[in-house]
Amino acid sequence: MGVRHSAPYPPDCMPSPEISWCPRTTSAAVLWTRGHGDLLTQATHNRFLRLITESGMAVTVIYCDLNKKLIEEVNIGGTENVLRACLQCNVTRLVYTSTYNVVFCGQEIRDGDESLPYVTDDKFVDHYSKTKTQADKRILAADGTLTTNGSVLRCCVLRLAGVYGPGEQRHFPRIVSYLEQGLVQFTYGARDALADFLHIDNLVLGHMLAASGLTQEKEFIAAGQAYFLSDSKPVNSFEFFRPLIEGLGYKYPRINLPLGLIFYFALLTEMVHWLVRRFYNFQPILTRAEVYKTGVTHYFSTQKAKRELGYVPIVQNDVSESG
Repeated sequence: MGVRHSAPYPPDCMPSPEISWCPRTTSAAVLWTRGHGDLLTQATHNRFLRLITESGMAVTVIYCDLNKKLIEEVNIGGTENVLRACLQCNVTRLVYTSTYNVVFCGQEIRDGDESLPYVTDDKFVDHYSKTKTQADKRILAADGTLTTNGSVLRCCVLRLAGVYGPGEQRHFPRIVSYLEQGLVQFTYGARDALADFLHIDNLVLGHMLAASGLTQEKEFIAAGQAYFLSDSKPVNSFEFFRPLIEGLGYKYPRINLPLGLIFYFALLTEMVHWLVRRFYNFQPILTRAEVYKTGVTHYFSTQKAKRELGYVPIVQNDVSESG
């Protein structure tokens, strides 16, 4: 299914015809930064580069904390490659796709904003979030850097909630698989725990608005800034997926287990994976980071994005076209 554009995008945010578009999202250039230096150099000949390296949208991110070398190559090495290419090819605008995880690691957050500090290295429970934090810092530090011809590179970061929508391969396919295997028998954490989600249409809109915010016409309002993006409608993670579960003919689980129990189950699963990974690289059912993300209240205000970029979600918690 294609992406539904529920509302027209602002005229000054329409894409340049020179940019190659991902057929799945139709509105954002997607670059895989690992091992494709020639591609990066070619891509950055455009005056404007939009970059999505939020590998949480990829199936392989399930192993992110369990394959540290790969995730470092993507999140740190890939970011450095992109910045280097931008400077060499005189790119003047860079919008980087970051994550809530740079400020969240299991602590309850209600209506958080961009003033929240980064999670410290000793608190992370997954390598993905740790390396995304380093990349987030690197992008913001690069704002204002001069390119080879003396132009100025303007940078901003968008910190995303969990992404869903047509073509999403991270959440919905796994849940469907677990339903088919009979593994969805309980929920966990507080029943009133709330979290954010982000529809792909809103993600695309946010990127285009951020790119516009890096222009002189917008007085470079987004330069050096971070913004949280979501559907702006916090919801219980399990209730969010209820329409999918029941729509496929399965019963929504009634049993609710303590968060701590599931957290230590996830820890045990990660330990077993670490011990046998060379012989059997199985897919963990849950990781500790995923337990935090689904069972602990953490939602963020999008007021800064609304105020400075004009961001208003065009879809809110609509899973009807996901997967």
